[in-house]
Amino acid sequence: KRILRYTKSTQGFGILYCNDYKPKFLRYVDLDWISDIDQIFSIIGLVFIIRTSLILWLSKKYPTMTLSTSKTKYKALENASREALWLIMFLQDLYLNIK
Repeated sequence: KRILRYTKSTQGFGILYCNDYKPKFLRYVDLDWISDIDQIFSIIGLVFIIRTSLILWLSKKYPTMTLSTSKTKYKALENASREALWLIMFLQDLYLNIK
């Protein structure tokens, strides 16, 4: 019931992208280690922004497979690159020229 009320009250809300200049695509990646008594895992966070608007936020939990932080960071960058490539292709399908 709350969701329907919220949806009805925010129908006019949205994200506006003007065509006055080329969109700027920003990507941020972060990695953090979490450990407790039973397990060790890493959290990878991704944020994608066009101009000043957040368009994608993602947080994934990965079990730690390596003992090297460099390998884990490389894995985080690999996942971020894969997500960014998909997003750029999707935005190009919408005729947005992303740089």
